[in-house]
Amino acid sequence: KYCIIKKMLFGIFNKSFLLFFLALLQLNPAIASDKPSLSWAGFAFLGDFDQRDIRYPYTSEIALESKNQQSSIDKTIFTLVRGFNSEKFQLDTSMAKNSDSLSAGLGIAYEDIYKIKTGSKYKVSYEIGLNFIVFDFQERKIIAIYPMKFLRNEIYNKEPTKEDHKKIFKNLYTGNEFNILEKSLKRISNVQIKEAMGNYLGVSHIEFTKNSKEDVLNSLEIDSIKTSIAQEFEGLLSVDNQVPLVPYTKGEIIGKDMAVRFSDRSQMTFALPDLDYNISILVRGFDFKVTKHHYGYTIKITILASDDLHPKLVVLNLSKNIWVLKRGSGNIEDESSQWIVYKEALSILLQELTQQINNISKTWLKKHSTNKDATLQLQNLQKLINKSK
Repeated sequence: KYCIIKKMLFGIFNKSFLLFFLALLQLNPAIASDKPSLSWAGFAFLGDFDQRDIRYPYTSEIALESKNQQSSIDKTIFTLVRGFNSEKFQLDTSMAKNSDSLSAGLGIAYEDIYKIKTGSKYKVSYEIGLNFIVFDFQERKIIAIYPMKFLRNEIYNKEPTKEDHKKIFKNLYTGNEFNILEKSLKRISNVQIKEAMGNYLGVSHIEFTKNSKEDVLNSLEIDSIKTSIAQEFEGLLSVDNQVPLVPYTKGEIIGKDMAVRFSDRSQMTFALPDLDYNISILVRGFDFKVTKHHYGYTIKITILASDDLHPKLVVLNLSKNIWVLKRGSGNIEDESSQWIVYKEALSILLQELTQQINNISKTWLKKHSTNKDATLQLQNLQKLINKSK
């Protein structure tokens, strides 16, 4: 009888302990997994918030609509984060920003609008740069940044107003058709989170040759264009290769620090890591061709990359040509319109390049590169990226 009673008590104790442990896991999911758990810091604005009318006018206006309550952007992202599911890491909305664990947030770096008239209609491109950022609040430093670029094209029968633009931006953040917050979380769900990344990669330099500036960019704001190209390349490179990057933000960072304004209106400055590996982009020139029914736009660039031992580890010459129907091309004499078409060719080229890094096609390289050792050049770039993951 004693043995039977002992077994019964032992069974009851084990069952009770199991129920208690399962309840504990429900209260704190981090115990149930070895996945790193990041404290959710919310939606943020990167760079000097006082320059919001230049950097991200529509996003900041939407975010500031509710002065004493959560904005529509905050409500949407909070709901999405609570339902976030990843095999790599967890986002915990219950943890405070000042906890000992690492924190994460989604920050906007820039927004741009490009407009071109094609016949009687207006083609408008809406571009938004979002960054998934891993912070260390205790040491006030940034551990990793995953840049992402989103582009949405709209066609208008008449010239769009500011209210039209605002409606598009708000829908991109809170709508169901093309929600960039939802897409951002999906894109970063497979990244590997580490307490220290080790080696850091980033775009450190953009340059236009003298001829290229005179051909197309005479009256345009060159520094703004440089930043736009760098940020676009970062977004494509990071997403297609799951690699964090130190952002190129010329004119937006004082020293090696980045200013961040969070949804609760708190502002902090975080130290950016030093670059171990550098990528540069040289825009070498533009070509323009005319056929009976089309205009041809070609852009030529060089991708350069280096590490401590090899200043010219990668020197890859690339080009891309696109054809546009004459009847729908708008005013080709206008520099701004010309640049929009060349930028579209550049965007396609950069996107194809970042996809080639992990899936090299000799056919693609033969078509778009003049390098005899183009495959080796791309493999060297791939090695730098792999060292930075």
